[in-house]
Amino acid sequence: MRSNQCQRQGAFGPPRFSVLEFKKGLWFLVQSINEERRELELVVRAARLYYEDRLTQMQVAKQLHLSRPKVSRLLKRARDDGFIQIRISDPFEDQSELERALKDRFGLLEALVIPSGADSPDEISRDIGRASTEFVMKFIRDKDTIGVGWGTTIYNFLQSLQNVSPPERNATFVPLIGGLGEAEDYFQVNDFARRLHAKLGGIWHSLHAPALVGSSEIKGALLSDANIKAATSLWERLNVALVGIGAFGYQENVHPPMLHTRYFSREDIEAIKDERAVGDICSRFFDINGRPCKLNINDRIIGIELEQLRRADVSIAMAGGLHKVNAILGALRGGFVNMLITDKATALRLLQFAAARDDYPAE
Repeated sequence: MRSNQCQRQGAFGPPRFSVLEFKKGLWFLVQSINEERRELELVVRAARLYYEDRLTQMQVAKQLHLSRPKVSRLLKRARDDGFIQIRISDPFEDQSELERALKDRFGLLEALVIPSGADSPDEISRDIGRASTEFVMKFIRDKDTIGVGWGTTIYNFLQSLQNVSPPERNATFVPLIGGLGEAEDYFQVNDFARRLHAKLGGIWHSLHAPALVGSSEIKGALLSDANIKAATSLWERLNVALVGIGAFGYQENVHPPMLHTRYFSREDIEAIKDERAVGDICSRFFDINGRPCKLNINDRIIGIELEQLRRADVSIAMAGGLHKVNAILGALRGGFVNMLITDKATALRLLQFAAARDDYPAE
């Protein structure tokens, strides 16, 4: 009896266990970890089906072969453990003071600030696009000439426009830059003009020319074509311009979308950096003080000039996200747009940096 006790406890030290007991304990530990992992995977699957796929709890239960009370407990854990984060954008939250401050500080005709609680650039773009519909429609009248640029926020605005039924306008719609061929949807500027026409009536002009050509001679030849001139001549008498603002920064992935298409060479991109560009509108680059960048690519771009954009009666920029603060600031300082639709966080940061006189990027 004493011998067995000494074997388990040890004569002069802490308890000792056999190899078999150790293996059993390790096995139970691994099983416990695996069970917890399977439970967490089930929590995430149930949450995705319920919140992303919009299934009912009963439908989730059926798909996962679980009881409805079990699904309810899984969803509660998803919320309690932080797997689900719910944000509410209050459409009645008053942003009038921010809007007034933007108008006063930058001499804007109008500003719209939305209370977006989004963090990602894609979500902010969608929120601004959705909020822009009613605002933009107030400024499009019969017989107007409307120019449209490209970008994700303009694309999201057009997507939202399909869900409303505004009164028809007998207006003329025209792209503000050439095309990029088989590129992403948010580059299809001819389609943007067509969709505005389809929704609002009137007529539309296509611009069958690339956004960037190989030389100034090719550009000159294209602009002399009667069909292309019919579209580009309208840039001189725009009543309303709808544009996005691209960000060009020194952080990774903070670049206008066109730079990711590889239309610009490495030398072109270095030249843009040398000019200390912070952003662009329709591939016309500018610095943080609103000075247009002097670039060789300007002679090869078929798109509206920044000076032409300044002369539009109404030029509405749809842009937001803290990664675009410097770009928006440069556009406002340059006077390229006279109306802005943005999110609350970006508006606050714009006002914070507005008084800065240093021409270095704000971040």
